[in-house]
Amino acid sequence: MGHFTKAQIANGSLAPNFSGVDLDGNTYNLHQILGSGKGVIIDFSTAWCGPCITMHRTHFFDVIYRNYGPQGTNELVVLFLEADNSTDLADLQGTGDYTVGDFTACTDLPILDNMEAAANSFQIPSYPSFFVINPSDSSTRYFSIFNHNAIFSHLVNNGMIGQSQADAGVGYLCDEKLTQYICSEANTFVPQFDLYNFGASALTSLNFEIFVNGVFHSSQNWSGNLASFNSEAIVLNPIPVSGASDVRVVINQIGDGNLNNNKVEFNVQLSNVTTENEVTVEIKTDHLGAETYWQITDDGGNIVESGGNPWVGTNNIGIGFGANAPQTPQGSYQSNQTYTKVVGLQTAKCYDFIITDYYGGGIDRDLGGYKVMDHQGNVIFSGDEFESIVTHSFLSVGVTGLNNSLAESNIQLYPNPAQNQLNLDITLTQAEITIFDLYGRQVYQAEWNQKPIAISHLSGGLYFLKIAAENNTWSKSFIKE
Repeated sequence: MGHFTKAQIANGSLAPNFSGVDLDGNTYNLHQILGSGKGVIIDFSTAWCGPCITMHRTHFFDVIYRNYGPQGTNELVVLFLEADNSTDLADLQGTGDYTVGDFTACTDLPILDNMEAAANSFQIPSYPSFFVINPSDSSTRYFSIFNHNAIFSHLVNNGMIGQSQADAGVGYLCDEKLTQYICSEANTFVPQFDLYNFGASALTSLNFEIFVNGVFHSSQNWSGNLASFNSEAIVLNPIPVSGASDVRVVINQIGDGNLNNNKVEFNVQLSNVTTENEVTVEIKTDHLGAETYWQITDDGGNIVESGGNPWVGTNNIGIGFGANAPQTPQGSYQSNQTYTKVVGLQTAKCYDFIITDYYGGGIDRDLGGYKVMDHQGNVIFSGDEFESIVTHSFLSVGVTGLNNSLAESNIQLYPNPAQNQLNLDITLTQAEITIFDLYGRQVYQAEWNQKPIAISHLSGGLYFLKIAAENNTWSKSFIKE
């Protein structure tokens, strides 16, 4: 299997009919769709084609589908057709033998597998190949890879989509579907997304309105010069958040002709926390161990520790073409092996654990995965299959003076969460109690003699109780409501 070239059906030809079922069980018939008056865009790709996964991950067709598909103006149908019957669902999902990544991750497109007959009828010249079919006469138009503006212009000029003079909208955002974890130390979230100009006139200014948990928070202005059907990456100013929050950004544009594409929403959660000054990273590789790289960076972007294939790094990710393997310099991981590394941390600092993959499939969950743990083996976070890069933010509180070699399972702290007092159940008659806040600051200290611990004076939040007795120390976390 590989890339090949031949002549596709001539532009203007009547589109050959085909039928197929997508991965969700929905049936599509090309001529029936055209008969309903909707234009059709077809992405012919294969699971083993490097340029196909590269194009797929630009989410260009997801942008079209979001704006002009059934959830937008409902003027178009966009179909992704996997055109090699010798591949299977595992290949499409990035876990098979003939795959360059997961085509099913982070997309809303209808995906139809085993569509080799349809590809042959269109005489596909190479993969990926794109066709736009006009419903007025069922005529085809072939487009080569990455010819974005030409596709948009063809759709407008042939009346398949309408175009207002002013129409600013958001692009397709994969992470909008995912929880955004932010470091608890910062308590701020930075919304990032692509701004598109779907209008006929150049986009020079607009306003973003920001809502947190449904309540208006603030607005930010944007100015520039964005030509029709071009896009620009937007990074807004930090938004303060407290705990789990829904952050919504709404475009406010004068004369906007389409209000259906003006909103982007984020589910924001505070990051994981560790009370220790070190973590253990464990990587269990699959049958393609050399694809994997990871690093831990501090809040200044400095790499504290890393492992795996340094050539893959954070740059050569998700770009595996065909059967090409990544370069494997010294330090690259072997396949089907387990690697661990202890990483020292500083107190009250935010860190990012970043793991990347060359082909873009992550680690096969049936064979391995990754996890970051404290000294007792408690998992702070973990994962396995992903698209090409995953970031986990976490905060190191690092309560100093703890004897981490002691078991804590026989210590009970209740109720948790608590409002006014805590009860400590431990086989001691007396101990020194110290309470630290989220940033390792001491907020309470007293002698404990089996009586409840008063905490009504504390503000709501996460705290850590340090118990010192008989030349030993233990730590327990609790939440003050």
